[in-house]
Amino acid sequence: MSALVISHRTEQGALPENTLAGIEAAVAAGADAVEVDVRATWDRVPVLMHDASLKRTTGDRRALGATWHAELAGVRVRDPYGRIASQPVPSLEEALRCAGGRIAVVLDICERGLEDATAAAVRATEAETWTWVPTHDTAEARRFATLLPKSKVLLSVAKRSGSLSPIEAVGAASALGLDGINPDHRLLAPTVVRAAHDAGRWVSTWTVDAARDIERVLLAGVDSLCGNHADRLIEARARLNRQHPEGSPPSDPEA
Repeated sequence: MSALVISHRTEQGALPENTLAGIEAAVAAGADAVEVDVRATWDRVPVLMHDASLKRTTGDRRALGATWHAELAGVRVRDPYGRIASQPVPSLEEALRCAGGRIAVVLDICERGLEDATAAAVRATEAETWTWVPTHDTAEARRFATLLPKSKVLLSVAKRSGSLSPIEAVGAASALGLDGINPDHRLLAPTVVRAAHDAGRWVSTWTVDAARDIERVLLAGVDSLCGNHADRLIEARARLNRQHPEGSPPSDPEA
């Protein structure tokens, strides 16, 4: 099985999230892709940050959206593991230049209205062929598919009220001409993967950390999976490949 491994929030399981050091760690771990969270400063510069507030990761009490990009020069992302020095908050352009095509970059856009600024950063770094954009919003997905036709655009599915079901997402992705779907792993079943593949769509899933869940989604036949510990995903993929060599497919684990 050849599912691609995506390291969540750069390499959150080992280093400060959404940092250049995390990108380097994901590359060193052998991940195929690295996921980053994108928000904008007051002056609409896309940067790597999951929360609307700077407080959790940096200790700074300001809201990111109320902070000028130049002001972030003095802000540092703290290492909760105490392994490395605090890290700067990188812009999206800096992060893409750091990745440099060595690893695919999955852009989790955490606020609305960032399509144009995100696309500009991707184009400025010539990163379109190795960036992915998963989104829960069909209008945003259409916009990204138009702005970045060479990027992989996926329709995400969350385990919450009002969200499309994974099967509905397959239909929507097909109708919109998107590359595939990106459901929460708890919603994933082999029937979903088969339906997506029958429609010619990619299947990614998130955020998978428990050993039993990693094995379950790999056996279901996903094309990529995202987790906090890339090494665990890579090890599980290698182990299952040894157990189920080409020509001897695993049994179909209904979930």
